[in-house]
Amino acid sequence: MRATAFVIIAGLCLAVAGCSAGDGGSGGDGFGVTVAGGFGEEPEIRVGDGDPAGELRVDVLSGGDGEDVVDPGEFVLANYLGQTWAPDAEGDVNVVENSFTTGAPVGFPVGVGAVLPGWDEGLAGQRVGSRVLVSIPPALGYGERSTGSIPGNSTLLYVFDLVAAFGEDQGVSGEPVEALPDGLPAVSGEGAAEPVVEFGSTAWPVEESGATLLVRGDGAEFGDNLVVKVLTASYSTGEVLYSSWRETPVAIPVDGTGALPGLADALAGARVGSRVLVRVSVDDNTEEPMDMMGMAEPLAPTPGDPLAIVVDVIGTY
Repeated sequence: MRATAFVIIAGLCLAVAGCSAGDGGSGGDGFGVTVAGGFGEEPEIRVGDGDPAGELRVDVLSGGDGEDVVDPGEFVLANYLGQTWAPDAEGDVNVVENSFTTGAPVGFPVGVGAVLPGWDEGLAGQRVGSRVLVSIPPALGYGERSTGSIPGNSTLLYVFDLVAAFGEDQGVSGEPVEALPDGLPAVSGEGAAEPVVEFGSTAWPVEESGATLLVRGDGAEFGDNLVVKVLTASYSTGEVLYSSWRETPVAIPVDGTGALPGLADALAGARVGSRVLVRVSVDDNTEEPMDMMGMAEPLAPTPGDPLAIVVDVIGTY
């Protein structure tokens, strides 16, 4: 993937490489399903008289013309509508999810087991800007169990509009802050490279938690949510305890940045491409392990250990 910064406002695709509107066409009839509507429009999925295939089926209804491709381990922004193949008990279309009505896409990691297996398999390798129809058999959906309005053993149909993808090529971009406080650990690494945190003799012990802006980003202004990469290191051992660079980027709401001491203040007025160093004292790392939405591992897996946490903001929506 190429590095691209995105802002999604009111459901409009403002700056996506290869994001193109559809022309109201249809597709999917290769496996008994047709879809009305083009990219960016709420789709209407129509199921024919046949039975589902019993296996994963994928149909690219309209292809993106950019170079960004969804790779396993990336964080994806998409609008989607999902329904069961079979109608509900009243014979009506059983829509189970619909982000088109919210005015903004939904973010989720692909290929790491955080979503349905049918999503992971159906979206990997698809081009950003595409509208994709995925027919998901029960084995790659919810299986035999009922979930909400989804009966057990349901085949699911999803139409995805792939708005953006964030992965290994996205990183910090901007001007390093020159006048940094004394006593900070040294943080090195540019662009999309995993940062290196060094606790030399100049790194003072953490007596009070706080955050410091290290790089002032030159990308987009923040939307409601941030896509970030996070690295957590132990002051005591220097060991890296968690790294999004080895997992997948994650999303945090802007109004949830207060979960890390000082992060909200450090990011005030900042833009995509920024890097922040958060220092967490022993006193603030004594409760349950801190977590961020979507993380495979907690931020602080060892309560009682002073921490250095590097947060790189690589996208927003």
